[in-house]
Amino acid sequence: MPLRALPRWLEAALVLALLACFLFLAGSHAARTSATFDEPAHLVAGYTNNRWDDYRVNREHPPLVKRLAALPLSSLQPWPDGFDPNDRNTVDGDGSMTLGSVHQWWGRAIESVDAQWPLGHGLLFGVKDATLQQRGVASAFMVDPLVPLESTDFLNDADSLVFRARLIVVVLGLVLALLAWLWSRQLIGPVGGLLTLALCCFDPNLIAHGSLITTDVGASLFILAGVFVLWQLDRGVSWRPVLGGAIVFGLAAASKFSAVILAPMALLLAIYSASTREDWWFSLFGARRVRSVAGRLAVWSCVIFFLGAGAYLGLWAAYGFPYSAVAQPTTAETLNVERAVLDGAAIRVVLERFPDNPTPAAVDEVRPTVQPGAGDQLILFANRHRLLPEAYLYGLAHARGKALVRYSFLRGEISPLGFATYFPWAFMLKTPLVTLVTFGLLIALLLVRPDLRRRHLVFLLLPPALYFGLSLMSNLNIGHRHLLPIYPLMFVACGT
Repeated sequence: MPLRALPRWLEAALVLALLACFLFLAGSHAARTSATFDEPAHLVAGYTNNRWDDYRVNREHPPLVKRLAALPLSSLQPWPDGFDPNDRNTVDGDGSMTLGSVHQWWGRAIESVDAQWPLGHGLLFGVKDATLQQRGVASAFMVDPLVPLESTDFLNDADSLVFRARLIVVVLGLVLALLAWLWSRQLIGPVGGLLTLALCCFDPNLIAHGSLITTDVGASLFILAGVFVLWQLDRGVSWRPVLGGAIVFGLAAASKFSAVILAPMALLLAIYSASTREDWWFSLFGARRVRSVAGRLAVWSCVIFFLGAGAYLGLWAAYGFPYSAVAQPTTAETLNVERAVLDGAAIRVVLERFPDNPTPAAVDEVRPTVQPGAGDQLILFANRHRLLPEAYLYGLAHARGKALVRYSFLRGEISPLGFATYFPWAFMLKTPLVTLVTFGLLIALLLVRPDLRRRHLVFLLLPPALYFGLSLMSNLNIGHRHLLPIYPLMFVACGT
């Protein structure tokens, strides 16, 4: 039997077994671990996005994955059916003290991104009035932590809410593994596909983050799908990959800010395709062979424009299409996008003067006279003309500023500006040894055996190299999870 051939029944059985392993490992992690720091904020953001079409909470991230994760809460009603955080009069009954606090923090969320933390706490760990009165306090934050609470003291079963939301992310992880297997199988056959699937299903990084209410696995899935579409388009342009690509790019744009890296990936791969693919067909309005490099570049330009339009519409759709982040905006209830932009610009100026001590006081001092840079001007222009949703623009400006100064830890040292070697160390220490060895063998073989170099490897190796290279330029060194999108592409490459 050829190495690449397997009986269909055996391949199907092995695929199901590997997916079952991932489901068991990720599902067990989702069921047995308490909520991590970010999860309450992500969950309450998704819940309020879905219920009130309001995007003031956790605007540091686009809403798609959070909205998906919060879907199971729609039928559970963790907050009373008649409760409206904009109307204090709807706060009554048992839990009124907790919901009164939610109402207050909801109003503050316009001015403070930190309001997401007490709002998330109120959703998952809100305490009944009777218990608070018995303890002589007015808020769950004031309960003596040395005197444990019973499960009946809480308004909701936090474990159940978190587990149900995490299952949505587990499903996204399964889809990611299936797509990686499908791509690898198309390239090399069943054996290669199974190797890719095994690397996915037993990868501790995908298992861990594929069972948490975060945006990382969702963004990794859509980036993988975006590069997969670009590889399909390299073989010829037809309606199916173009329309599918527009949808995928829209999902990616709505999942995480870092998914914007699909844009330079698409440009680089389009230039490579146009300059090297001679046997290339354009089949949108009848099959035609595109013979010249200029013609192929022109077709690719139209395709990328269409993919960008899909990303633009998908982003608006994720926010429900209204510009305002607030469901019922008044003059006072708008996000101060300009202030977020100026904060980031001021931080950059302060870093030039005081690179080791960018204090808030120094930022406040230079803000009135700071001149926004080119990227800042683009955000301000888009905000003035309402070219993108208000919450997205605020989140983008806020994320750019916060990424400049963020304390990180590496090998016994702490730095407010990150480390140039953070991600190389994180990659080496947190990537399974079998993956490192397999990927190392692939690179070694490609270096010594030019005959093994295949066209598809450009699509599998260039995007993660670009992503990793840009990561090295970031001061935001707060977790290996930020490298997660490179792993599925590496796994597919290892399978080929």
